[in-house]
Amino acid sequence: MDELIKAGLAAVHALRSYQYGNASPELAEEIADVLEAAILQNRRDRAIDLKKGIAQTNKQLARLSQKLKEAEVPQLPAHFVTR
Repeated sequence: MDELIKAGLAAVHALRSYQYGNASPELAEEIADVLEAAILQNRRDRAIDLKKGIAQTNKQLARLSQKLKEAEVPQLPAHFVTR
């Protein structure tokens, strides 16, 4: 299971525990630390994925640009050319 989901579920369980009268600052601190770490890791992972996607798109654009440069462009018939 994804770490962010695990941390979120732990937070939900801790909050439900507080709802029913349990008071544990240590549990709150531990859950907050775990959830914060999972969120930060998720952000880093997403940023890496975005960078990879951008790099892949740039490579595709470079290939297409090269193909366009190499493509033969047909000449228009003389009667289409304006002076």
